[in-house]
Amino acid sequence: MVRFKMYKTYISSAGYQIYIEVIYPDHKTDAAIIMAHGLRSFFPGFFNNFSNALVRAGYMVVKFHFVGTGLSAGKFEDKLNSVMLQNLKDVVQWTKTLPNVKKIGMVARSNAVSLAILHGYDPYLHAYALLAPSVFMRHIVSYYLTTGKKSGNYLLHTSFSRPHTKGIGRLPLKYFKELAAYDRVIPHRIKEIKRAICFQSKRDELASADQRDFAYCAQHLPKPACMVLVDAKTHSFHGKQSYVIKETIRWFHRYL
Repeated sequence: MVRFKMYKTYISSAGYQIYIEVIYPDHKTDAAIIMAHGLRSFFPGFFNNFSNALVRAGYMVVKFHFVGTGLSAGKFEDKLNSVMLQNLKDVVQWTKTLPNVKKIGMVARSNAVSLAILHGYDPYLHAYALLAPSVFMRHIVSYYLTTGKKSGNYLLHTSFSRPHTKGIGRLPLKYFKELAAYDRVIPHRIKEIKRAICFQSKRDELASADQRDFAYCAQHLPKPACMVLVDAKTHSFHGKQSYVIKETIRWFHRYL
C-alpha cells in the first residue's frame, strides 16, 4: 500500500474549528483539489478511494470536514447552509495559501454541489466534478420534513444520526428557512461554475433524476461541461465508483 505524505490542521471558520487534511503526491504540483462531502456523508469508503486516486494521478488533495462532522467542531444541528458555505469559502481561501498552488479543482458531492454553486466565481477554481447534484436543496429536504419529527426549533430524523456526526441527529428549522433565499441565488451563480463534469446515478435513492437537478445542470452549466448519466445503484454510485473516479481524473487532466 502506498503511503502518501499528509499534513493535518484546523482553521477557524464561522466560529468553529474546521479539520483539514492535505495529501501530497510524490512530486511537486501546482494543482490542488478540494473534496467537499455531503450533508450526511463522510470520507471512509468512496471519498477516501477518490482522494487516493487523485493523489496517485499527481494532484494535491485537500480534504476537510464540514461543521458537525468527523473531526471538526460543532454538532450536526449546527449545519446551517450559511455556516457550511462559509466553511467551504474559508477552505478555498486557505488552499490558496499552500506553497506552489496556482490552480484549484473541486469535487463536490450531493448538497456540497449547491454550496459550490453558491460559492461562485474564483479565478483559482479551474475545474469541478459535481457528484449526485443536489442543486435546489428544497427538493431533497421536503422528504426530511415529511418523514421527520419537529421538536422545538429542530427537526429530528433517523437518517441524521450517524457514527461520524455529532449530537442526537437533528437540524435547526432555520436550516430549511435558509434554503428559499439561497435557491433564488443559484440561477445567477451557476453560470460561474466553469469546466464542470457532472455525474448522476440512474437509481439514486436520494437525489433522483426525477427531481430535475441533473437536467438543470445540463441546461445551465456553461460550456465546456460534461453530463454523465451513470448506470449505478445508489447516491454513492455503487457498482460504478471506479468509473466516476476515472472520468473525473480524465476531466481534471484536461483542465488542470
